Amino acid sequence: MLYKYLLLFFFVKDSQSAYQQELNSAFQFESFTFYSDKSTLEEENHHCFGYGIWSRYVPLSNTAQIGVIGMLDSNCYHLHQAMEQTTQQINFVYYECVNFDSQTVTKYIEFKGSDGVNQNTQFDINPFEYEYVWYFLGFEMVPSENRFSIYFYQENIFIDSKDFQVEFPFYDKDLNLIFGGDLDLNNDQQQYVNLQNNKLSYFPGSMMLLLNYVQTNPQFCRGSSFKSFSNNFDESCECYQRINSIVDADLKYLEIKNYVPNEINCNTFALSTWIRINEIDSFLDEFKYQLIKLSGNFQNQKLIQDNLSAFQLFYKMTKSENQIVVTTYSYTFPAINIDFSDDPFLITKIFNVECDIKLWHQLLVIKGETSIKIQITFYDGYEQYKFQTEIAVIQFHMVQFQFRYGNILQQSSSSFQVQLYMMKFLSCVNSYTFQFICHYTCQECDGPTSSDCLSCFQSSKRKYLAAYKTCVCPYGTIDDGKICQDYLTQKLVLVENEIQKEQCQYGYFEYLDDCWKCPSIISNKFTTCLECLLNPKTWSNIFYCQTLLYTDEYGNTTQFITDLKFQYIFDGNDTI
Repeated sequence: MLYKYLLLFFFVKDSQSAYQQELNSAFQFESFTFYSDKSTLEEENHHCFGYGIWSRYVPLSNTAQIGVIGMLDSNCYHLHQAMEQTTQQINFVYYECVNFDSQTVTKYIEFKGSDGVNQNTQFDINPFEYEYVWYFLGFEMVPSENRFSIYFYQENIFIDSKDFQVEFPFYDKDLNLIFGGDLDLNNDQQQYVNLQNNKLSYFPGSMMLLLNYVQTNPQFCRGSSFKSFSNNFDESCECYQRINSIVDADLKYLEIKNYVPNEINCNTFALSTWIRINEIDSFLDEFKYQLIKLSGNFQNQKLIQDNLSAFQLFYKMTKSENQIVVTTYSYTFPAINIDFSDDPFLITKIFNVECDIKLWHQLLVIKGETSIKIQITFYDGYEQYKFQTEIAVIQFHMVQFQFRYGNILQQSSSSFQVQLYMMKFLSCVNSYTFQFICHYTCQECDGPTSSDCLSCFQSSKRKYLAAYKTCVCPYGTIDDGKICQDYLTQKLVLVENEIQKEQCQYGYFEYLDDCWKCPSIISNKFTTCLECLLNPKTWSNIFYCQTLLYTDEYGNTTQFITDLKFQYIFDGNDTI
């Protein structure tokens, strides 16, 4: 284990040098070496000194586990300890417990002071003012007054303070001050402290340290600097409203897809999509198919089970009726390490669907600060069948969601062939207004594709084909993604050229848009009318021959016969 030297207590002259240090959620651990000695402090003219810890409990955040004890292994969380460097005796422990059975949230401080006396204290917290709320504990030591004080703040509001008549809250002198990580006390380490739970998990949330708190003026040794830092402390969540467009999906049988946005939500989110069930494959008279699950991005199944899933969508199919089932959750106590077998957080809403469940339908889910709105609308031409509900909820903050869609339950006996188009997800919602849009070719529609149009934009110049429910560009125009463009709108000049006819083969002449064989007598090798051979395009104007051409069996010209006069006529099949 690596330790840093905590020289700050001995070389800093005033509290203006105090600073904040945020612990990285990917590795929430920090440690310093510390020597608790009154004479050294007096030499440095330090009348009082101390440090503080801000903490914010957010159990479904992506804070990484440090140590072997996870948040599902204990309901108590370790924040800080002071350990003797050689014997590893625990001199001081600060931790908090979230007790579902007693419905209490309590911060505990236990220590063996420099006088050898074991002492402890606690601060109780309202369970509904605990999750996602910053709390601060400041530890101030004034050896000259034989006083150790603890100051307790909620956000920037002072709550309480407690004094102990002892020079230091540490029995040993050579110490490691440790922040974050887990704590598993063995029997030898328990002689100094007696914890509520000897196995302390890492703290599932955010931590920030206040270091270098030193005062030379006794007038300021009553936690005044703690108050100043708490008043200026602002760690509110920043909402980055970014629309995540998800690729359209055509899913069959056991297919399932997963989408994880990069953003962390504060306390709001939104989800929208078009859905159509094309085929239902099942030999059961009744079954339940889960299509959508929105939960935290965890591998541990207990952290993504129904009682902690922000939204789920099911279809319940029976012979007599079809239903849509939606679920969400609202915690009644901010604990996740509890028995969920009775679904204490789960909220379920059922809609009876009397229309054709294979119609295109829109799903819209908007989670606000204190409620979640769910709306499902089926479309059949201009007819709409709408189902909606709004539920008051209290949900955990700072979640990196994973959006899973497809055959979530992986049921081979019952499955859908289903389409999800125009999917959008926002991890944070400020003022964005969701509007379902049609395919760009449609003005009105009952589905998201180009074959679901009910009307066309007149300005687009498209024509509506009612039999196909499509809006198409007329012949001779180009679809540019907005309107149908012709050569005039493109400011082009139309150049018309005559259609080029194919030329007739050698030995043929053109007549009535067709090719006819030049006249010959005696044999195929004795061809009359050299004029026909030389003028195949115009010979039909005269039908007259004066020169005969004779060829041998190899096609070579052997003789010309001139001064002959043959006048031909065309009988519709041949020249005669």
